Amino acid sequence: MTNGRLRCGVLFALPTDRAEFDAVSSGEVLPDYGRGLLRGGSPANVWDRRYVRVVEAMDQLRTVVADVGGYAFPTATLADLAEASSTCDTLILIAHWRGWHVSESDLRADAPTIAHRLRHADLGDLLAPGPVSVHGLVATLNEIVQSGVLLRRIAPELQRPYMDPVLTATIGRDLLDELLVDAIEPGNRVELYGGQYVPGEIEEAIDGDFRGDIDLATCSSVALATLISMRRGGQVHLVHTVDAIDPLPCCLIIAAALRYALRHGVSYAEARLTVAERLRAERR
Repeated sequence: MTNGRLRCGVLFALPTDRAEFDAVSSGEVLPDYGRGLLRGGSPANVWDRRYVRVVEAMDQLRTVVADVGGYAFPTATLADLAEASSTCDTLILIAHWRGWHVSESDLRADAPTIAHRLRHADLGDLLAPGPVSVHGLVATLNEIVQSGVLLRRIAPELQRPYMDPVLTATIGRDLLDELLVDAIEPGNRVELYGGQYVPGEIEEAIDGDFRGDIDLATCSSVALATLISMRRGGQVHLVHTVDAIDPLPCCLIIAAALRYALRHGVSYAEARLTVAERLRAERR
């Protein structure tokens, strides 16, 4: 913070207006986010019933960012992350995290081919008996990833006591992707405009001299936060979550935290935690 200004960069890797929403809905950009955004509904209905209010919250946040002297990066790319981290001491990344869960659309090969690869890796006993169907195979893959069975069977040396369940599933999905290679669309990616990136690529894009606060306003961002913490140590202060994030209240909370930080002269990370705690207290 300098001279009554917050050196913050807010990166929007979700649609911030109707034109961007339409591009996502048509599959031109952010394809993984688009699948979850529509959930089988028509773009017009999703926009009218829900997303128009998300855009209003984003507009409010962008106004606050300008008021506190920060910078907004719509249609954020990896290059924008590099630029923001070289000029700001607070980074806020509002993006979609393509997580560990396996969907039928992730499969690039038929069910018998994938089952054969599992048997070849001595994991055939994990498959359900009888004919292999896509639906049954996907259910089995999610079970062995989420439960930690795949982690224990393939890489037990990576397991730790009292391991976070989300981190367990995240590592399990990485192991599954390595096992199936081109037969599955990989998970555990941050989706930005321009592509999907593994946590290591996101961390490497952040300027090496960056010192400050990073708000990973992405769903289930514990894996990304863990990697950044391991590589950056005490250089950064991270705000992250293990839960799904609704962009509407998320943008409003970030805006409130920016105002609080500027008004009280505290760091963004401290302001974010204070605002979140106040909201929890009000709900109680």
